[in-house]
Amino acid sequence: MKLLIQISCTYHDRLLTQITKASPLYYTLINGAKIALADIGGTSKFIEFICDADEAEMLVDTAKQFCPEAVPQIEAGRRLPLRQTV
Repeated sequence: MKLLIQISCTYHDRLLTQITKASPLYYTLINGAKIALADIGGTSKFIEFICDADEAEMLVDTAKQFCPEAVPQIEAGRRLPLRQTV
């Protein structure tokens, strides 16, 4: 099952500094797309990436240690699996 995770740019950058390039999570994070959405309150910027359930679990564990503020954002993505298209 693939998941779409969205986290703030700040949290993304903080996690990247704590994960080595040898980790599979590094490539998941580094391949994320920066998204900017304009609304009445200004522009929201975040990183969006696709991962599987196991990677998301590892990411939550890592975030709990190094960036606990990111955990709710990661958990929100874990609850919304991507739809499979045919």
